[in-house]
Amino acid sequence: MTTVAGGLPPGMLLAQVGLTGPAAGWVADVDSICRDLVFAKQCAEGYAAMIGGEDHVVARALWNAGLIAYRRALNTGRGHLVKKGSRPRLLDDLVPMLSDTQKETHELAYEMANQHVAHRVGDHELASVGILLNPPSAPRGVAGVALLGAHMIGPELGVAEKFAAVCEVFLNALEAERSQSLQALQEAVIATGSLDELYAKAVPAEPSSN
Repeated sequence: MTTVAGGLPPGMLLAQVGLTGPAAGWVADVDSICRDLVFAKQCAEGYAAMIGGEDHVVARALWNAGLIAYRRALNTGRGHLVKKGSRPRLLDDLVPMLSDTQKETHELAYEMANQHVAHRVGDHELASVGILLNPPSAPRGVAGVALLGAHMIGPELGVAEKFAAVCEVFLNALEAERSQSLQALQEAVIATGSLDELYAKAVPAEPSSN
């Protein structure tokens, strides 16, 4: 579906002209970041609903996927609609919006994403190797070698719920920015007075969605 800044009825068939450049790239990048945060929030909520269940694989996959999307949302990356452009890194703009408790949750999630998921340098994955000796009642000797490992499935319920709330704070701010940027872009295009040229380049688009 095509999201528009104007008040057109949903389902109306529209024509479309592709835009490039910094203004179009900015709104596309903000939308991309929003989609990452929506996914992160959905993963956290899905994980929270599975706590205490038996499907540890899916629970762990949901939590890790949410952390990856969260980390990606807050870091730079390849941008949209600008040649060799980069997606903005909005971490320093978004974090001050959080309460002190929410900042602690953000820092925990970010640390887990960087050290536990993206790299193996955190304390959330443990491994040990040890020699197994015969019991005192048996002749002394080496019975074997034990390899023990522990993987974190995910945090407790409260952390997951707070993490989803942090995503919601960021989403509220970014969705407002996306809406304002769409409106400003529409007004800038109208101000050029180039409707005839735009219609000559137009191609059919999907139905509108507000």
